[in-house]
Amino acid sequence: MEWLAGLFDGEGCVSFVGTKTNYSPMVSISSTDRKMLEEIHETLGIGHIRTQVSCDALVFSSLSDTAKLAKLILPFLYTKRAEVEHMLAFCESRMSKPKYMSHLSLEETEHVIMIGKAKSGKGKRSDNHYLIRAYEWKEYLTGAKEINSVP
Repeated sequence: MEWLAGLFDGEGCVSFVGTKTNYSPMVSISSTDRKMLEEIHETLGIGHIRTQVSCDALVFSSLSDTAKLAKLILPFLYTKRAEVEHMLAFCESRMSKPKYMSHLSLEETEHVIMIGKAKSGKGKRSDNHYLIRAYEWKEYLTGAKEINSVP
């Protein structure tokens, strides 16, 4: 799995999709070599291939797929280690809860914030939209913001 971790360090992305109070992981590996992505997909048995304009991506968007990938590559990561550690903790926390508990806990919100900080610290474009929403949700959870001000 060292080769996959190296590929992820260079071409991988850790992000989220969702609303202010509920996030899902969005982890991907982009490449112009679709055959390589298909072989990784077949080998791991998780994720799905998404066709993009200039390249393709192997995308992991479920909590279980993201956690499996993280556990496989985490020991070998270098540049994206902190992002993947926080994503794994986030996924494990979300998977341990009943499905009806959709709002993020304070701990899960902190993981979202730490991933955003790790991304922005590398000189890359930060996913400010989810980072700003996570800060707002944290303010609500800690009582710094009124419930009426959280859309």
